[in-house]
Amino acid sequence: MRPKKKILLLATGIHAEILRFTLETRGHYRVALGLDGEDALLLLRHGKYDALLAEVAGQDETANDLARQAKQLDGHIGTVLFSRSISDYQRGCHADHFIPEILCNSEVILNRVGLATARKRGPKVTA
Repeated sequence: MRPKKKILLLATGIHAEILRFTLETRGHYRVALGLDGEDALLLLRHGKYDALLAEVAGQDETANDLARQAKQLDGHIGTVLFSRSISDYQRGCHADHFIPEILCNSEVILNRVGLATARKRGPKVTA
């Protein structure tokens, strides 16, 4: 059996617990929850993660900065930003994927995290 992929989640409130539960049960990931941007960055520095999933709150740049720093620490990490309040986030976005408010549901998040973690596998080797 393959080891579970590790996801670092940065989200707020009850939504963080719902996402964590969904990722662990339906996506079969191991999820670490960052309490804030500084905590998430500390976790990134001291652990190996397959993907970062971070919530963009309004026009706050914390999630985008975290995605940029995650890429600097590990160029292979998949990054997904999502928002429950904004529909467009193009200004200097460092993430591989952005999920706007209109698409922000469990199915889309699971799909994008799957895409972000699949990028690390590389090309299929044939004999």
